[in-house]
Amino acid sequence: MNFKDIKIEDKGIFDEYLPYKQIQNCETSFANIIAYNFKYHSQFAILDDALCVRSFSNDKNHFTYFMPITKNSGDASIDTKRKIIDSFIRDSKDKGKIMSMIINDCCDFLKDYPNFTAQPSRDFYDYIYLKEDLAELKGRKYQAKRNHINQITKHKYEIIELSDSNFCEFFAIQMFLLNEAKARNPEYANDYEEENRVIHYLLMNYKELDVLGLALRINGQGVAFSLGSPINKDTFDVHIEKATRDNGTFALINREMANRIPSQYLYINREEDLGIEGLRKAKLSYHPSKMIEKCFVTLKQ
Repeated sequence: MNFKDIKIEDKGIFDEYLPYKQIQNCETSFANIIAYNFKYHSQFAILDDALCVRSFSNDKNHFTYFMPITKNSGDASIDTKRKIIDSFIRDSKDKGKIMSMIINDCCDFLKDYPNFTAQPSRDFYDYIYLKEDLAELKGRKYQAKRNHINQITKHKYEIIELSDSNFCEFFAIQMFLLNEAKARNPEYANDYEEENRVIHYLLMNYKELDVLGLALRINGQGVAFSLGSPINKDTFDVHIEKATRDNGTFALINREMANRIPSQYLYINREEDLGIEGLRKAKLSYHPSKMIEKCFVTLKQ
């Protein structure tokens, strides 16, 4: 297979497949793929008119393939995907690599491919919300969120949208929060620096990547920001949400982001919790519409 390195100039090719893309997984958004390319070294190929993506580990001994995105539907799409997965198997064997895939329908996949082993990972399940729920926060289940927002909105606050004239302010908020996080949890400094690299890439290339960015000021001081971009025709991905630990900052930037995401998007993917207890509790508190139960399958050697 003729895979090549993914560059930001390839976004137009990926955009051609958005109208046909059913997958809502956060790792499949172009912005995530390209922003994390320093770590996962993702590549793409077009095979049988389908978009195919693979990434590999830093030791380069392990290929991870995404499910191919086809322009077909129904049985034609299923047949094409099976043919391409067979090509993935040959590709990994030819290159002498361990082969894995990220799968949402693990049981069905293993029926067709019993020569794979499965490893479900709750830590990497995506949280999918109805945009309307996060934008309106209606009902008793969101009462606590509304209370937190009311505490913040007693102060003078404003929401600014990322633009050429203010993106330096987003950098300034990020650096403040980064230094605060590293001082609080120095053992995770490397993880914070990796995330900082992603944030810088998204900010520096926000126009090319169709990134929507919002920042929150309280009494003139930047205290939070959020960055997101499309996954498919009806799902928007919130890649980054950062805020001070003051009550209400996260709730307010979350609500404002949901209100500014274009109307064509019905769902918001707020990505995984990575097994972090506090993050899991926070994501569940917004009552996801569903979870994407991702599974990593690996070809038996």
